[in-house]
Amino acid sequence: MLDNVIRLGVATCLAAALAGCSQVENQWREDGPSVYASWESPTETELRGGGAPAAPRARDWPALVTRAADGRVSHFPLHFEDPFEDRGVEAISAREQYALGWEDIVAAPWSYGRHWLNIAAYPVSLIVTPPWTLMESDGRISRQLLGYDHDATRADPCEALTPPPGLARRDSGPNSD
Repeated sequence: MLDNVIRLGVATCLAAALAGCSQVENQWREDGPSVYASWESPTETELRGGGAPAAPRARDWPALVTRAADGRVSHFPLHFEDPFEDRGVEAISAREQYALGWEDIVAAPWSYGRHWLNIAAYPVSLIVTPPWTLMESDGRISRQLLGYDHDATRADPCEALTPPPGLARRDSGPNSD
């Protein structure tokens, strides 16, 4: 009886391991019903056919000039950063497919080992980059000591004291003192 239960358990585990699929759904690409379904309803069709759209109106004030935000994020040191977190599997491969592959098999023990190495070397990390060091990330992987690994770089302390363009205090205006 016990042998049959063990055999059944081994067969179930083996079947579950072999039944897995290596294709993972891409969570960043929309492929649900909202992409393929019709957006028009009978009510919408009736409302659109009922009348002409309003005439466009011109505004009577000048257009404003706007600029994109700086995009840099200030933070304190991330001592437990892993290149696979910043770059994904592109850290070791240029594969442009969203699926499980050999890179993920390499990344799992690498990340685990790197985490424990970071714990063991944490005192050294605190000396090299003290916890009060202001860092900034701009979303682009930058050149570091060991290559293009991380996004964070040391922030320029002089630049941190001056406000970004457009946020300087105005001398006149409705909210001036």
